[in-house]
Amino acid sequence: MGKAEIREQYKHAVLDNGYTSNLVDKSLKMLKAGSNTVYIDLCLLNNKKVVRKICYSKGMYTREKRNYIRLADCDHVPALVNFEDDTNTLIIEYSGKSPANMFKWNLEREVYLPLVKTAYYDMYENYGLHHNDLKWKNITIMDNVAYLIDLVRSDYILADQD
Repeated sequence: MGKAEIREQYKHAVLDNGYTSNLVDKSLKMLKAGSNTVYIDLCLLNNKKVVRKICYSKGMYTREKRNYIRLADCDHVPALVNFEDDTNTLIIEYSGKSPANMFKWNLEREVYLPLVKTAYYDMYENYGLHHNDLKWKNITIMDNVAYLIDLVRSDYILADQD
């Protein structure tokens, strides 16, 4: 079974059968899932927006959860609100929209580069972690603050990047 079929199964399980529904109050809209994600949606929990992310593998889920916990005090990483180990589910504080979705062209996104640099250096200088997957879709902006998301590849070692 391919990722598309697995994603479709999880989508129906989440929406139709209440899978992980004990973690959120209401699903608002489905979001675009990345390569590590089976399902992701914007939800309400206690009248606040959160993101529910269900990871494909236990290993990637565990790694991302560990990084959110390591960075709990980082001002440029959204808070991990809750998690469910049995379903590889993370509930993450909503941290705004991605410049990848707000603007079509890179030149329009460049206005956010100073904010992104501040976020990256905060993560590295104060916590010793490299994001290792820094691209526009893994950055969100809210209230003129950049947040780094999708922490599955974050590590103390800088990965070899092209």
